[in-house]
Amino acid sequence: MVLLYVLPAQVPRDARAWFARRSGEPAAIEPGQLSQLIVIYGIGYVAVFIVFSLMYLYALRRRHVLRLTRVDLYDARYAIEANVINIGTGLGSILLALLGAPPVIAGFFYLVLGPLRAVHGARSGRRRRGLERG
Repeated sequence: MVLLYVLPAQVPRDARAWFARRSGEPAAIEPGQLSQLIVIYGIGYVAVFIVFSLMYLYALRRRHVLRLTRVDLYDARYAIEANVINIGTGLGSILLALLGAPPVIAGFFYLVLGPLRAVHGARSGRRRRGLERG
C-alpha cells in the first residue's frame, strides 16, 4: 500500500490573491468558504494519521512474526503516540472551524504541533535511551 500526503505545490505570495477577482473571473474561494476548506483539510489530515496509526498497530499485533526487539516495540508505540497527537490537533482545528472560530484561528491551530511534539519527543527520547542501555 502506498499512501501519499500532498501539500499545496505553490503557496501564494499574497493571500489576497486567493480572493482577487481578475477580468471578471470568480474568485477561487470566497472568504465565507474558508471554514469549509479548513474542515475538509482537517478531515484529510486526520485520515492520513489514522491510517499511519493502524499500520503501526498492525505491526505491534504481528510483533512475534516480525521479531521486534524491545526498542522496536517502543519506537512503534512512540509513533502511535505521535500520530495521536497529530490526530488530536487535526480534530481540534476541525472543531474550531465548526464552532465558528475565525478561519485563521482554526488554521493556525496546527502550530500547537511544534510544542506538543517537541515535549513528546524529548520525554520519549530519554525513555528510549534507557531501553538502549538496559
